[in-house]
Amino acid sequence: MDPSEENWNSYKSLRNYCLLASRKEKSAYLEHLHKKRNPKSLYKSLKQMHIQSNKEPPNIPVHLSNPYKMVNKYIRKSNRGSWTEETMQMAMNEAKTTSISSA
Repeated sequence: MDPSEENWNSYKSLRNYCLLASRKEKSAYLEHLHKKRNPKSLYKSLKQMHIQSNKEPPNIPVHLSNPYKMVNKYIRKSNRGSWTEETMQMAMNEAKTTSISSA
């Protein structure tokens, strides 16, 4: 076996061992905090580990930022010719009205 390949395999083995040990320790620590029934310390620890944060909104991918556009594009492709322009406009208006009233 080539020394560099041997080093690489040794590195991967140690890396995987350390990652597994770290995950197990985090899990055991969080379980310990949960069993103590102290929500304040549990959420403080989650926040410090960057597992939970109340201040940052979720990042929505750009391609999902306008769901109406995606749905309309799908409907147009799947129903080519079966929807008239009037029917399409009615559906779009209904979707906008529904989203505004439910907000």
